[in-house]
Amino acid sequence: MIESGLIASNFLSSKFLAMSLELKVNSTVSKLTEKYENTSWNELATKVLNDQHFKKTLSTLMENHSKGISFQPGFNQIFSVFDNDLSTIQVIVVYPNALEELPAYEGRDNVTIVRSPLTHSEGVDNNSLWESFVRQLLKEIAYRTIKTIFLFVGDETEKYKSVVGKGHYKFFVPKEPEFEMSKVYDNINDLLKKIDREPINW
Repeated sequence: MIESGLIASNFLSSKFLAMSLELKVNSTVSKLTEKYENTSWNELATKVLNDQHFKKTLSTLMENHSKGISFQPGFNQIFSVFDNDLSTIQVIVVYPNALEELPAYEGRDNVTIVRSPLTHSEGVDNNSLWESFVRQLLKEIAYRTIKTIFLFVGDETEKYKSVVGKGHYKFFVPKEPEFEMSKVYDNINDLLKKIDREPINW
């Protein structure tokens, strides 16, 4: 009787923790969705943040955190991709590192950076954790923009090229500094001129 009582108690405890985690995830998603409600990202952010891919990733991050496994960068920095006006973006740079200092063009109105993975935790397969979300994010950006240039930096990002369909332009380069990026930037600016867009001050 005591043993069966302990089993029942453990089962209820596990169920309560699962429900508590689900409530935290849904609350966080709700707050994030509200944050971007009056921005150009509203429709896109609502879709990708409420998707099960993201909720599963968020749940894993929270569960790991409760076990003492922290992640970087900080939560508010993860979604810097939504900082620029979607309608002004000309180039999406897919970058293969969650922590590395990014190039100087980060934050400019016509360029935005999607990190893959978005976070780093010690002892965690960070790429697998974020891959489904990054795929959907890039797919939704491509769907909602016209003649956008996607720059995939590093071998780890090449797997996302297939997500971007027709009507956009794709560049792939090995990881800096093994490749002379200035030539890539020149090629992108030449393409922007050809499609009647302003070149970027890299």
